[in-house]
Amino acid sequence: MWVRDHGLDIIGFELDEAFEELSASLHMSFGRNEIQERKENMANDAPIVKISGLGGVFFRSKDPDALALWYKKNFGISMVADGPPWMQEAGPTVFSPFPSDTNYFGRDDQPCMFNFRVDDIETAVSSLQTAGVRIDEERMNESYGNFAWVYDPEGNKIELWEPKNPA
Repeated sequence: MWVRDHGLDIIGFELDEAFEELSASLHMSFGRNEIQERKENMANDAPIVKISGLGGVFFRSKDPDALALWYKKNFGISMVADGPPWMQEAGPTVFSPFPSDTNYFGRDDQPCMFNFRVDDIETAVSSLQTAGVRIDEERMNESYGNFAWVYDPEGNKIELWEPKNPA
């Protein structure tokens, strides 16, 4: 348990004990005030509410039914009216605000961009291209994965990501 009697607990150790043990192992000596200050700083970093995952994505569309059908056909993301909601595989999810003047999303009026994880980016891009999906010719290969971009029928840029070390 992380919070016990208004204090923190780290894997069975009271925080004071953990800092004292760390101090001894590093041949450092922390004064009582410094230990208390570190304990308070760690408590202040705790989120108010721990989120367990992303529960939905809601966005505006000129033709919601047609766009929902496009996402279902091309990515297998089911529409709510079709039955159970889309169940995604476990893996990393990046939550990253961008500057308001970014050009990374494509159009200036596109407020956000979906990033979908794929197992094989080349196969995904090839299959989407065969299906007539607009493909961006740019590719990016980084230490954490490979990237490609496609566009939905309303011109929204979508990022495809093949993580190098999937979770």
